Amino acid sequence: MRQRGWWLVAALGGGLAGGMVSRTEAQLAPVGIPRGLIRFEFSGDLDNYDHRYRDGVREEYAADFAGNGFGSNLIAGLEPAETAIGQLIGNGNYRLNLGNSSASALVNIGTGTIGLGYGLSSRLSLFVNVPIVRMRVQPTIKFDSTGGTAGLNPYATLGCTSTTFCGQLQTAIATLGSKVTAGDYDTNATTKALAQATVASGNAFLNLLSSPDSATPFLPIDTSSAGAGLASAASSLQNTLTTLGVPGVTQALALPSALLSPQDIESFLTNRSGLVAARKFEDEKLSRMGDVTLGAVYTLVNRWDRGSPGGFRAAIHGTVRLPTGLQYNDGDFFHLRTGEGHTEISLALTADLGRGVFGARLEGGYTLRLAATRTLRVSLPSQPIALLSRKAEVRLNPGDLVSASAQPYLRLTPAIAVVGGVSYWRRGTDQASLTAIGTASPGLNSADLTVDSKASALAVSGGISYANAALRQPDRPGLPIEASWSYEAVVSATGGRVPQGKVSRVELRLYYRLRR
Repeated sequence: MRQRGWWLVAALGGGLAGGMVSRTEAQLAPVGIPRGLIRFEFSGDLDNYDHRYRDGVREEYAADFAGNGFGSNLIAGLEPAETAIGQLIGNGNYRLNLGNSSASALVNIGTGTIGLGYGLSSRLSLFVNVPIVRMRVQPTIKFDSTGGTAGLNPYATLGCTSTTFCGQLQTAIATLGSKVTAGDYDTNATTKALAQATVASGNAFLNLLSSPDSATPFLPIDTSSAGAGLASAASSLQNTLTTLGVPGVTQALALPSALLSPQDIESFLTNRSGLVAARKFEDEKLSRMGDVTLGAVYTLVNRWDRGSPGGFRAAIHGTVRLPTGLQYNDGDFFHLRTGEGHTEISLALTADLGRGVFGARLEGGYTLRLAATRTLRVSLPSQPIALLSRKAEVRLNPGDLVSASAQPYLRLTPAIAVVGGVSYWRRGTDQASLTAIGTASPGLNSADLTVDSKASALAVSGGISYANAALRQPDRPGLPIEASWSYEAVVSATGGRVPQGKVSRVELRLYYRLRR
């Protein structure tokens, strides 16, 4: 998730509404809207990253997709099959092993923003910003079955016909169940208990091999120890059925004889009518409107540039960010989207301190992130791929944000200043619950969506700002102009997954007078 608001609040807020008087010199941009002026804003920023921080450690951005011996540790929804196989072979720790995977990804996010603001009075101004977001994700994921012990479930193609172990077992277990119900074994308690246990064991096999709801896409290969255990369990089941007077299962259990090829794994993941139906892991691009921001700025104190450069001023500004951007696209496990999917309400206090050519802007803010209902695949962050069966409607309440920043500056000329910055943000823990619809999906835990959601990050920045003479003295002829360029990079983070973003940003603001 991108979290750039901690260093762009001033840009979004339009600065200090009453901060421009006739002698305002260049300093931290932007510097608000004088009374009666309308401001047109054009800005663009480019955010790039291919690494992230997780628990404070730098790693590949796509690290969740990489692993050795991957199975349910990567693909959420395989756990019931692993449990069923483990029970049949007497190994409670059994895990499917599909092989190894390696992964990397490069993310580019370009945002162009058109803004409009107006100075209602010497203290109050209003603004709106409309972003257009262009995203590109270039993933590289490679699968290798070397070291794996599982292959494709052959019954997915064979079906459960009368000439297969699966089809014959269906008939036999149905017959045995009828005999138990009819009381054929009531005269011998031991035989009746064996018959009941055999029905349960047979149904476990059938659920594993062919049930529409629980059949596994993978089985251990015939040469693996787990495969040998399943074959032995199937043979024992056949013998027990014959002992109970229900013969007819003459076919042996079919197990895969070959490991999965990279094409097999990719086909399983990306088959649009399959169990996962993921988008292909290839270069993707998306251009849509982002989340629109509405806001207001009110100057509390303004003693800036009165008699000499610098002084003190403070303002409070509030914003409301609307969820107008494109949200999660189901099956896109790199979360290609242009909006956060929920409303955010921010309140921040900004103070400028300066004397002569030196000064700084200090800012602190709080963002309330409101709950929203979404349809998501419920899984742990460490299981980035989830089966379609894990889709549910979820009420998600994202953790609130606290931010703080300090931006010192040095005035080089009356029109130009060099600006630095240190920014910090902290995100609280998310909360999630399944809705009435979502609770109908068995085996889902909404708390999985909140794991590792708490995080914080520290970023540093540098740049340059410009304000022409017409802007410093609005009564003079000429077009008032503000312009700035900055670069910011995340240098450390704690908690959950935080992209190591590197953002270049340019801004241009033009002012026109509507009234005196």
